[in-house]
Amino acid sequence: MLANIPSSLYPALETPVAFEGVFGWFRSGSTRRGVVLCGTLGFEQLSAYRAWRELAAQIADAGCATLRFDFPGDGNSADVEVMRADILVGAIARAVSYLRTEACVDEIVVVGLRLGATLAALSASSCGIDRLVLLAPFTSGHAYLREMRLRSRTVDRLSTDEPIPQPPGDVLLGGFRLGPALVADLSVIDLMATTQAPAPNVLIVGPDTAQLSRHYEELGSRVASAPFAGLAQLLIGDLFSETPKDTFEAVVTYACADAKPASSVPPAVRAAGAIGGAGWTEVPARFGMGLVGTLCRPDRPVANAPTILFLGSGRNARSGRGRQIAILARRLARSGFRSLRFDLRGIGDSPDRPDGSSPLYALDTVEDVRAALNHLDGLSSAPILVVGLCSGAFLGFHAIHGDHRIKSAILFNLYCFDWNPLYDVETKIRNPYWGVSGYANEAKKVASWFALLRDPRRIAAITAKLVRLAGRSLKKFASVPFKAVYAENTVAGRIGNIRLRGAGLTLVFSPNEPGLTEVHAKLGRTPSDVERKLGRPLVMIEQADHNLTVDGTLDKFYEIILESIKCVCEKAAESNEDEIKSLRYSLGF
Repeated sequence: MLANIPSSLYPALETPVAFEGVFGWFRSGSTRRGVVLCGTLGFEQLSAYRAWRELAAQIADAGCATLRFDFPGDGNSADVEVMRADILVGAIARAVSYLRTEACVDEIVVVGLRLGATLAALSASSCGIDRLVLLAPFTSGHAYLREMRLRSRTVDRLSTDEPIPQPPGDVLLGGFRLGPALVADLSVIDLMATTQAPAPNVLIVGPDTAQLSRHYEELGSRVASAPFAGLAQLLIGDLFSETPKDTFEAVVTYACADAKPASSVPPAVRAAGAIGGAGWTEVPARFGMGLVGTLCRPDRPVANAPTILFLGSGRNARSGRGRQIAILARRLARSGFRSLRFDLRGIGDSPDRPDGSSPLYALDTVEDVRAALNHLDGLSSAPILVVGLCSGAFLGFHAIHGDHRIKSAILFNLYCFDWNPLYDVETKIRNPYWGVSGYANEAKKVASWFALLRDPRRIAAITAKLVRLAGRSLKKFASVPFKAVYAENTVAGRIGNIRLRGAGLTLVFSPNEPGLTEVHAKLGRTPSDVERKLGRPLVMIEQADHNLTVDGTLDKFYEIILESIKCVCEKAAESNEDEIKSLRYSLGF
């Protein structure tokens, strides 16, 4: 029975589907009712992604067919030239039609989250649905835009710790950009101005439901309401998001109550998740222990070119923060280069890790990378170029060191080469001043010194903490005075071994990144020291923020990828033994 299948296998039960450029996940049910799940957009959807997947699984376990999807221009759905509100509302209508046809259901429930709830309310009356669940809806588009602008001041920061400037007419949050046309469309949305009941039965879950509940009751809907326990923690960000279990349990109960059993087994839905655009086609991929990825194929591939394997940052789903990985993958395909992006276990659509722990900075996630490499091996013998972002850069370093199939790696904003298992990842991320490198990075900022002068009491507290950190380091070194450290086990030694086999490593940073302290500590204090050990200069993208959100910085990173592709192709065309011998000598091997 489905109810007895552990949550770690949910992805294996879902079928990737696509309809009119919309990518989604379908799961069949045993009743005559289907449920469409309309998530929200951008940063908030990345934060809620894993929990949203769990909600779909719980509803399907209760017997209702489910369809969750990415809006056009978001996630893994097709790009749109200009995102407009009617495109988003139209996607919901198409999802309802698709589920009604493919699942052979008589009743439809639509569940929407945040902006997705607002858009679902707008589309519901024309879709002929039976129940509508609105989770923390915005009564007006103006309220949504106001909140996103406020959140952007804390989420999107420059290397100077100032907010990233908002482009005129745009709203930028978490790297996801709402263009002027969509902002204009959203600014005139007002659910209180609707004149038709959205559905016979409506559940509104949120902090302030009274006004909208009365309005829908006056229009003829039967309305229930409830508070949204756990909303803030759901939307806090991908790294710390938590599933609001009690709230989702109430949603499942409401959505599935009194669903009648199907009179016959619905036909199986054929997996057809291919999405296409100018110069590229994407297909879903499954490999390893249920890992889920997206293979982006060029319409006109360049012969003998490497395949790019993207390793994303944090716990963002594979499309990337601000959708930058999907954007890069499709742009590379238009230039003739294939790529694979995928979710590690515990992220996005892939299964949970066996112990339920976070995959961030865990060395055993290299096995997930090997599974992706094995999958690519089955497709072609092309060399592999890894592109790792932040925590993905850490993983990329260990992957290229341990697997000779990787011929080159670009590591963007690497935080560290090796993670001390005694350090707690969550503590480190929540407190950027947890270690000496964090304080060293802050010391470079003029604003930090002004803040310190405004509150001199902090000087004593910081000094005391630095003394404790220094004592901890001395104790660590004193405990192993005779421990042998072999050159090949050092960071420089491992990079040397990578170079000896003809592979390349490119380190790319935005300004003032804490990982720069790590690089200079391991590879040398001067740029020439670093270049000598890497075999190429350290690359800085000036004006870039941590997530390549600032206009033009993603373009610069794309050019760096193209240059690395060129180097891999040239390396494959030449096998110079004299160069290898010279390299061995210069590295002292």
